[in-house]
Amino acid sequence: MEIDPIRVVLAGYGHLGLELAAGLEKDEGFAVVGVTRRSVDSSTVALPSGRTVPLSADLAELLIETQALVLLDATTAEAAAKNARIALTHGVPPVIATTGLSSEAIETIDGLCAERGLGAAIVPNFALGAAVLLHLSRIAAQHFDWAEIIELHHDRKADAPSGTSLHIAREMVESRGQDFKRAETSKFTLADVRAGQQGGVGIHSIRLPGFVAHQEVIFGGLGQTLTLRHDSTSRESFMPGALASIRYVLTSTGVTIGLDKVLGLE
Repeated sequence: MEIDPIRVVLAGYGHLGLELAAGLEKDEGFAVVGVTRRSVDSSTVALPSGRTVPLSADLAELLIETQALVLLDATTAEAAAKNARIALTHGVPPVIATTGLSSEAIETIDGLCAERGLGAAIVPNFALGAAVLLHLSRIAAQHFDWAEIIELHHDRKADAPSGTSLHIAREMVESRGQDFKRAETSKFTLADVRAGQQGGVGIHSIRLPGFVAHQEVIFGGLGQTLTLRHDSTSRESFMPGALASIRYVLTSTGVTIGLDKVLGLE
């Protein structure tokens, strides 16, 4: 028996959006049925395969026209929050692939989910390895008192630190039940070299051409260190997690944050 593909509207059509569209087209279980973006100069847009789909700046209209089942959002935090509200209002669960959503925005999305009996997934990093890294970092956090994170991304990334690194730091602090110890520096010969910190976890951001997305978590203890690292060398690494998130959001309720939760890595 042939099963109809999951109909997906894609919000945002930059580097990540193009990669997601290409990956979705390679899987017969999914179909990109429309694209929405802020600037529109045509009524259609060509997908990486060459197939054309409707293009519109009016997300609500596009969701209705295409009978979409899921919104996959690869825009900015501000745009994604607005798009999620529109999608949920029209009965379409969103998967948000961006960082930086405020707690107020997340609360609003969760409230709409409760009203509509729908789910929403906020997944700042679709890479399966990053989800496993987070899971292992939570475990290690229970056994080490010092920790720092180095996150490395391409030079076009606008925000720092990355949403993934902040999420990892917060989860580590929650796992151990208290802030980490932090070595304080008494003399600085160059300002800001000790980076920012979240719950005692120092976070260092590197932006250079050649990187895609990389996270390194370093734990320190007496006479030893433990380093956990994940490297995404291509945006293709995001596709398995993206497909899993789309499937997940169709049957979930409320807001789920992080691919680790989508995969059940508790």
